Amino acid sequence: MKLRGEVLVGCGLAVLASLITASAIAAHSHFTAETSSDQQAPAAQAGETTIVSGTTRDGDQAAPPPEKAAVNTSRQQVLPVPKEALPATKAREVRGNRSLPQRQPTPLPSRMTIILDPGHGRGDPGAVHHTASGEVDLTEAESNLAIAEHLRRFLEEKGYDVYVTRAGFGRPPTDGPLTRLLITADLWARVQLAKAVDGDIFISLHSNGSTNPRQSGAEIWYCGEHQFGAQSSRLAQYLLDAAMQGLKDYGYDAVRRGTQEDSTVHQSDGFCQFLVTREVHTPAVLTELLFLTNDADAAVLKDDAAREAMARRIAEAIDQFAREQGDG
Repeated sequence: MKLRGEVLVGCGLAVLASLITASAIAAHSHFTAETSSDQQAPAAQAGETTIVSGTTRDGDQAAPPPEKAAVNTSRQQVLPVPKEALPATKAREVRGNRSLPQRQPTPLPSRMTIILDPGHGRGDPGAVHHTASGEVDLTEAESNLAIAEHLRRFLEEKGYDVYVTRAGFGRPPTDGPLTRLLITADLWARVQLAKAVDGDIFISLHSNGSTNPRQSGAEIWYCGEHQFGAQSSRLAQYLLDAAMQGLKDYGYDAVRRGTQEDSTVHQSDGFCQFLVTREVHTPAVLTELLFLTNDADAAVLKDDAAREAMARRIAEAIDQFAREQGDG
């Protein structure tokens, strides 16, 4: 799909401040609540909490709908694309009135644009794994980004334009927990990036966490109430199959937790909780690739060979889905 040559500048103050300050952060702080049973729960329950570096705070995934969000969305405009998010295609730079330098991709038949959204970052580690001595040896933020970079490479080799919503971790703006206003602004920034580059498919990459260390496995979330709900459901199934196959290729027998419809699982009367998959205007899913809080799952996520194996299969699944979309 042809990339826009110009991107308008001038969004709401909170959203622009979030992009200028640092890379975008969490699209989702979903954590599965502790269960009294040692059996694997089929899905997360409502009223979840998020563990951040050993502390607990209310989950921020239940962002309000646009009319109630902390950011004044009525004044939002399309955001400039962060430099680090630009696709690594060999293309000339183009400039236009009131635009930042953008890269014009080489035209290809039915070329599509994929948005990869590695969750967390900028002072928010997401889920974490602790050693026996209590030290953090792996954060979700770094694992998400590593998987995104592998996935980006595989997709670009297949001819897609790929944008990534962050390239690093940045510095936290304060020493304390991130505020809900800042988190919401960053989530909207990710959505605006997808709009700015006219994205065709949105993949938010996450791994899971729980207060119950026995919980493990992979699951994929989507918003069935979305205008692309049916396509997102199919994409979620493709990606879950791919992630499980990638783990099998690596040699790990992971628990298959299934695809999860946001509004139904969270019992929110038809309202999808995860802002990034709810507000983008494309088929969209949010992955939960294993649990950082499970020792066996975390050991897999620490191995870059496992990340690459999952990314390779997921890229194949995205390619299959994109070709079906193009044929439609």
